[in-house]
Amino acid sequence: RLKPAALVRYTPETPLSFDLNASINLDGLYSVGLFTRNFSTVGLLAQLILAEYRLGYALELPSGPASQQRFTTHEFSLVVSASLLKFHSRSPEEF
Repeated sequence: RLKPAALVRYTPETPLSFDLNASINLDGLYSVGLFTRNFSTVGLLAQLILAEYRLGYALELPSGPASQQRFTTHEFSLVVSASLLKFHSRSPEEF
């Protein structure tokens, strides 16, 4: 199941920033996807879904004019699913 997402950030005195990404859930256990940030970086993201936990990894690389900057970011995440509100779903299909 495909999950597209967009994020727009604005703070005074800084340029408008946006992220676009799309991920797909595989077998209810894995999620993989691609993203871009301001079309100046590209990245790969992956998650392993284990009951109430999600272990994630993201790799971000510069692209276009920014590719001459030699930076790469690696991000690790741990997501804990807590049913604080009864109407929130904890189903892996609703990732």
